This record gives sequence, structure tokens and C-alpha cells, in this order.
Amino acid sequence: MVARVYVDAVDHLEPAEKYPWMEKGACAGKDFEEFFPHSKQDADQIKQFCNERCSVKLKCLAFAMAAEKPKPGHEEKDGKVRRHGIFGGLDGKERAALQKVMDKMKEGNNDGNRDS
Repeated sequence: MVARVYVDAVDHLEPAEKYPWMEKGACAGKDFEEFFPHSKQDADQIKQFCNERCSVKLKCLAFAMAAEKPKPGHEEKDGKVRRHGIFGGLDGKERAALQKVMDKMKEGNNDGNRDS
């Protein structure tokens, strides 16, 4: 499901790669449109489904976040990254917030502020 979603939803990933872990996802065999909810209630249900039933949600999350990083020549004009759908139990806003935290941590490590 994850690979198919990216073929359908993110135009700069052609062709989408399929990894063996994807077949182990709780979403395997489900209608991918369920993971692009139109209401908060539906989004909460899908997130709960992922968090309670999926054994590969961290791999899914890492895959989605890596795929969402702008590729050279495919940056949005406004500089924003477009994040859609539920992946790894997180929606686009939650993944954006997580990416900000990760970027800050990386900046701190690059400044020589590593803990010994």
C-alpha cells in the first residue's frame, strides 16, 4: 500500500520502490484512499489502526519522511514540503513537526554540541 500511495500521490517519485517490509504492514490489502482521510475523525481512526495493528509503522514513517524531502529540481515554489496522508501513524502536520525537531537536533550536532 505504501508504495502504491506514493505513485498515486507524490508525482516526483517515479517509479515507487517496493520493499519487503511493505507486505507486512497492517495496511497491506486495504483501500489506500482510507489513508487520505477527509475528516479529523477518520484521520484519528486510521492513526489508531496504524498504532495498534502495524508492526512496521516506524519503517513506514521513515520511508514517508525520506520520500517527502524535496528532490533537486522538484522543490515547491514557496519552499514548503507537501505532506499528505497517514504514514507510520502520523498525519502530514505531525510529520512536519517531527521533521522540524529532527532538523534542529541535526543542526545541534553539526555545531559541535554533541554530548560526550
